Amino acid sequence: GSCGSWRAVLKRGSFGMPKRGNLRKKTDEDEGEDAGAGAEEAIVIPTEKTKSKKKGKGKADGGMAASLLSFDDEEAGADTFQITKKPPAGDGAHRVKKKSMRAPDALKPDAEEKKGGGEYSIERLRELASAQKTLTARPAEHMDHNAPANGRSGAGTREPIAFMPPPPRPGRDDDFGIPDAAAIKAAKAKREAARAALTSAADYIPVPGAEVDVDMDAGEDTAWEDEQLRKAMSGGGGGGAPRAVVKKQPSVDVLAGGRAALESLRNGVARLEVSRQNAKNEAARADAALASSEATLKNHEERLTAAGERYKYMQEMRDYFRDLCECLREKGPIIDELEEHAQRLHEHRGLASKRESEGNLRDEATEAEAGMEAAQAALMRGASQAEAIAAATAAAEGAIAARFDSLRPNLDEFGRDLNLAERQAAEKRAAVRRSRREEELRMNNLGEEDDAEDAVEVELFYKGLEDATEAASQVMRDAGADFSSVPPIKARSEEWKRRFPRAYKDAYMPESVPQLFAPFARLELLSWSPLYPETRTSPGSAAAPAIDAMRWYSDLFDYGMVEGDDTAADDGDGNLVPTLIEKLVAPVVEHAVNECWNPLSLAQSTRLAGVVKEMTVYLEPTECEAMRRILSSVRARLSEMVDRGCDIPAWAPVVTAAAPMAESYARRRFGVAVRCLRVIMAWNGVLPQSELRSLACDRVVAGCAAPRLRLLLARPGECLAAIERLVGVLPPDWLTGSARVVRDVASTLGQAVRSQPEAHGAAAVEADAGAGKAVPVAALANILATLGDNDESAAVANLFGLT
Repeated sequence: GSCGSWRAVLKRGSFGMPKRGNLRKKTDEDEGEDAGAGAEEAIVIPTEKTKSKKKGKGKADGGMAASLLSFDDEEAGADTFQITKKPPAGDGAHRVKKKSMRAPDALKPDAEEKKGGGEYSIERLRELASAQKTLTARPAEHMDHNAPANGRSGAGTREPIAFMPPPPRPGRDDDFGIPDAAAIKAAKAKREAARAALTSAADYIPVPGAEVDVDMDAGEDTAWEDEQLRKAMSGGGGGGAPRAVVKKQPSVDVLAGGRAALESLRNGVARLEVSRQNAKNEAARADAALASSEATLKNHEERLTAAGERYKYMQEMRDYFRDLCECLREKGPIIDELEEHAQRLHEHRGLASKRESEGNLRDEATEAEAGMEAAQAALMRGASQAEAIAAATAAAEGAIAARFDSLRPNLDEFGRDLNLAERQAAEKRAAVRRSRREEELRMNNLGEEDDAEDAVEVELFYKGLEDATEAASQVMRDAGADFSSVPPIKARSEEWKRRFPRAYKDAYMPESVPQLFAPFARLELLSWSPLYPETRTSPGSAAAPAIDAMRWYSDLFDYGMVEGDDTAADDGDGNLVPTLIEKLVAPVVEHAVNECWNPLSLAQSTRLAGVVKEMTVYLEPTECEAMRRILSSVRARLSEMVDRGCDIPAWAPVVTAAAPMAESYARRRFGVAVRCLRVIMAWNGVLPQSELRSLACDRVVAGCAAPRLRLLLARPGECLAAIERLVGVLPPDWLTGSARVVRDVASTLGQAVRSQPEAHGAAAVEADAGAGKAVPVAALANILATLGDNDESAAVANLFGLT
């Protein structure tokens, strides 16, 4: 019979073969495109399963052959259809229906092809079946549905013949079959063009859940698919009723979609704003990080540069101070030798002064005692006063020679008699005393002046000190300008401290600086003495040069201080000057106190007290061990002075009147006691006042001066002069307690004057001419008022008409 178009058979075969792939082979490009772009899959839905029947033999073979070539009824009886599975929408993109891959003209059936079809024979089909060995059975849908049922199944079994679509007939342009590579490429180009047109539309934000199907198969494709769907729904021959397949069309609510799109736009704008702000913040943080990195880099560069400069500078400082230390190490022994020489000069002069003072006191005591014994002996024999005076004078003059005559020769290693040298020195001192004796008798303050020193010893001292000073000035002469004085060293050290304070401190410079400047201070201290005047022409009462007047002090006073700022509390350089005073000045002063100081010398005591008082400004006695030692030595020396230098003989004036040397000695010893009081008061403000008051009032006034004052009541005028000397030295508030004896003696003297007013009038005082018997009543009234005896003072003033 007539068979349909082979194209219809091909289409039915593609729909009707169960679990088989489409006979149309895809090219590599089509397979790549479908795999890459998520191509639609062809789903084959069979409407009816054909049960296999036993086929008969003989005619059954012919019937099968006839049915294989009959395609008339299979066009309308197609029982399968193909639908398109839509790929899932991703990332909000619209799902687009894939365009059909069939050629446009293949959708229209060809009438001529329906009529033709006689070219297919059983041999041809068998050749095709042998070529397609993978196909094991021919679908029942490709058989002739109009053939009788028994024709399809014979008594005997027969292998099914695999169906292969016939190749296109050569020479015909309208022959449509399996699309070739050009058709596939054209279909792909059309699909890509439609996709590009869709993506080039206006920008919009996809609404999640909304599906828009774009039918890219227009015209004949759509008609052909609708026709195939109708055929599938109508059912094929021998098959049951086909299942209805309804294609759902998406319902799009334009208003709801617009609202959703608007809301999505707003949310998108909000997210974009947040993203923009985050990006802005990130940019700001990046800028800040960049600026911080640049600052850090710059800081590291500056630190590296500073480290290089510091290293170079530190090398220079190391070399400089190494050379300086080497220079000072070489000069150290020279400075030590000069200091020892200066100390020996001070010790020798102090020893000579002490020896001279003690020699004078010893000689005077010897003469006075000899004269006193001679005078007493003469008076006891009944001799006159003139005879007693002559005997006392002769005994006193021969006492010195008699003392040395009784001594044996004392020879040294050179055979020299030391006693002879002492005798010559004593005779020399005696000649000096005789020359000033008449002058001393007229002196009211006898004994208060310092004892004269040996002129030869004084000259030797200054000559040696000048030599030491000259040698000190030459010590640094061979050193360079940067090492020979304090200013260049100070400038280098301060520059180091100013530029690199941490390195300055780490190098222990605050602890080392005193040792660097100490040699220069020691050289200047060689010419400085806390006991003696600077030169031989300086007045003996001149104070010692102040410490703050020295050159090293003025150079180092402001060491380490930043201009316009005070020295920090924890800055070790702030104690540079006190440290130098403690390490350099204090040893000199301590040596002077222990070895050179004569406490009976008022000039030396005044200078030394001034130096120690200035040192207490920089060194606290409770914290500085050197100051404690100095003050302890001073207390010991003052106590020794009181014990040995304030002894006053208790000789009656009646006897001393016949012994002039004894009288002069007694007056001198009272003057020495007054001098001791002046020495003690020189230390007021340095030593505790209670200690000084105990020494002055309890031991000197009450223990030594009071007996002398009571003896002098026999000479009222001389007694008043002695009281005035004591009151002139001590503060009035000190003359209480144990020193109240002075007030008692003054009150007794006032009563004696009031008992004999005619002996103490103005005429009597003028006639007395310093003999010491008449009392000036005005001076007596003032002394009584000063000592606090106002009643006696008023009584004396009223008696003599004083206002």
